[in-house]
Amino acid sequence: TEKAPPGTRELGLWLLVVTTIAVYAWYFWRAATLGPAGAGRVGTSFAAAVIILIVLQIVGQIVITVRNGRERTDERDRHIAMTATQNAYRVLTAGAWCALGVAALSLGAFWTIHALLLAVVLAELTRWTSQIFYYRAGA
Repeated sequence: TEKAPPGTRELGLWLLVVTTIAVYAWYFWRAATLGPAGAGRVGTSFAAAVIILIVLQIVGQIVITVRNGRERTDERDRHIAMTATQNAYRVLTAGAWCALGVAALSLGAFWTIHALLLAVVLAELTRWTSQIFYYRAGA
């Protein structure tokens, strides 16, 4: 059976995944390289990462929507989104516990905050990749 090409919604999810991985990979590399001693530059890098991510995602979503048109949301979309959010919640909860572990090791606020930020990023990536999976699987 041949799969249908990805629609606007799925392409938008791919955009979120790819841009988030690219931007946060750069940010976490930069933060790890600078460490707590470079907190000011890390803060600037974080602000830059957020701005770049927002611009990339807005422009990308506009391009995808203009090229492919809008899709109506139906019950299947809502079910997929809900199930994906449940998956993301599990990742976020595990990540929050790991961040508490970093805090318990007394590694400092810098690393604890970054462990928590990583948990949030991984949870969002889990949500979006779950949705892609469910769309591809025909859920």
